[in-house]
Amino acid sequence: MLLIIDNTIEGVGSSPREIRSALERIEPGVRIVTERFENISPEHVKTLNPSHIFLSGQSHPWDRYLREDLAGVFHVIHHAPQPILGVCGGQQQIALAYGAPVDLIER
Repeated sequence: MLLIIDNTIEGVGSSPREIRSALERIEPGVRIVTERFENISPEHVKTLNPSHIFLSGQSHPWDRYLREDLAGVFHVIHHAPQPILGVCGGQQQIALAYGAPVDLIER
């Protein structure tokens, strides 16, 4: 089973759906569970027991996210034994979990 952590706010953004679609094309019939970032806790991930974890992109700048809402994901990033892949903003989320600065680039 694969776990996609949906980092969008109120479902705005296509990243989780695009990740799911790509994974289903790579491995037809694979079981994929998508969970919102606010619902992630170490206990929940342990119960799901995914083989891999995918962090989706986000739909808003990271300063719009409450640290307490991201705490479960940050804990999973630090401690999960499964491989974790951050896609777009998901890679930024990994950087944030380790204290790196993340900001918008200028056009």
